[in-house]
Amino acid sequence: MSHRTGHGMGILCHEFPEDMAYNHRPLLTNEVYSVEPGIYVHGLGGFRQDDTVVIGSVPEILTKSPKDLKSQTIL
Repeated sequence: MSHRTGHGMGILCHEFPEDMAYNHRPLLTNEVYSVEPGIYVHGLGGFRQDDTVVIGSVPEILTKSPKDLKSQTIL
């Protein structure tokens, strides 16, 4: 299964630009972007880590949830 790495965020949440292989547009300062890398295994399931980021010379990560494996695992 393929999934984009992320997308722009706005009023509709899922907006342009999309981080896909065919999109070569650079991200612009002050754009808000959802960064969503993931791993998917056909027939088993998948995992995606989301962060909301404001683009800048030093990106500002707005997501404050823990990133450790225990916090990201549902048993």
